[in-house]
Amino acid sequence: TYAITEVERLRTDEGSHSLWGNITHENLTIKIERHIEPTMKAATFLHEILHGIAADRALEFPEATLDALRNGLLDVIRRNNLDFLSDEVS
Repeated sequence: TYAITEVERLRTDEGSHSLWGNITHENLTIKIERHIEPTMKAATFLHEILHGIAADRALEFPEATLDALRNGLLDVIRRNNLDFLSDEVS
């Protein structure tokens, strides 16, 4: 199970540029930038999940492929009112 946290000023390991999200398999964490809009948080979260699935299955995908898969998943979620990414739990 991955711990999911929101952080401020998320950066690459080298500190060279900012990120919206990051997954670390070694310590099972997903970090999402706190100050992005909710729609981008959901998109970033799904993107990091896809990184996790790919790593778990020993697959490698270009970022563009992960973005396309993320966009497809978000489209299915929105069109079918599957809002499981909201803060509210019913």
